[in-house]
Amino acid sequence: MLFNSYIFILLFLPLSLTGYFVCNAKGKYEWGKAWLTAMSLWFYAWFYVKYVLIIAGSILGNYALYRLLLGRRGREAGRRGDLYLTAAGAGANLGVLFYYKYYDFCFLWGSAFSLFSRSGFWWIPTRAGQRTIRLWSMLCL
Repeated sequence: MLFNSYIFILLFLPLSLTGYFVCNAKGKYEWGKAWLTAMSLWFYAWFYVKYVLIIAGSILGNYALYRLLLGRRGREAGRRGDLYLTAAGAGANLGVLFYYKYYDFCFLWGSAFSLFSRSGFWWIPTRAGQRTIRLWSMLCL
C-alpha cells in the first residue's frame, strides 16, 4: 500500500485515526495502542503477507529483550551488561533490516558492479536481454 494511493487515503488512514482517537476518548489507552499495532500489521501485510511474520518475530524478540532488561533493573553491577544487551538488540534489528533490504544489492550485485567499475561501464541483465550502460565513474564501486 502506497501513501499516495486511494486505499491508503480513503480507507486505511481514516480507519486508523478514527479507531485510535475513539479508544483514547473513551479512556481505553491500551486498546488504542493495540489498534495502532493491528493497523500497522495490516499495512505491512497489504504488500506481502509473509512480511508480517518477520515483523512479528522482531516485535517478539524486542519484547523478550525488554522483559529481560526489566528483570535486571536495580542491579548496580549489571549496568554494563544492560548496555551490551541493548546493543545486541539494536544490532539484531539492524541485521534484520540489512538482510531483507540490502543483502541482494551489496553481495549479489556487488561482484557485477565491481567488474566494470574502473571503466564506468556496468552490465545490467534485463528481461529483454543484456545491455551495458555508461554511468558516472563516481557512482561505480
